[in-house]
Amino acid sequence: MPELEYGVGASIALRIDSIRLELSITDWLRSAVATVPAPAGAYATFDLVSGALVGCYSWRWHALDLGPCVEGDVGRIEAKGFHVSHPSGTQTTLWLAAGGGILAAIALADRWVLPLHFDLLAPLDRNDFLFQNVAGSIYKTPALAERLSAGVEYLF
Repeated sequence: MPELEYGVGASIALRIDSIRLELSITDWLRSAVATVPAPAGAYATFDLVSGALVGCYSWRWHALDLGPCVEGDVGRIEAKGFHVSHPSGTQTTLWLAAGGGILAAIALADRWVLPLHFDLLAPLDRNDFLFQNVAGSIYKTPALAERLSAGVEYLF
């Protein structure tokens, strides 16, 4: 996305010894905005809903779990153009990315945990977002995306 984003999500995780598998979905709440110099006032908004499958291996040290993760991410990007001579309406494209990161999880009590993920994702397809009668692309998916996520977990 063209700007820093924030979202809300839900996940379910399965832990077997030192292996953790997590499935999550995130709705990125704020519409990112990208602008172009001409025509004056032209811009596009981008919205993303994504899901991830994450596998981690962690080591436990007292109340802290720490370890590397691998991840696959899939989502739907919705782009809308504004103040362009021929608006194309809403366009959607698939977001596919793979990457890895680090998980740090702190046990607060018997069943409550605060997990923190830092991930680097490489898009498998770098999209150019183009609008008719706008010179060049309004936005191109970067080669690398970063994500920081935090949550609260209850262990069953």
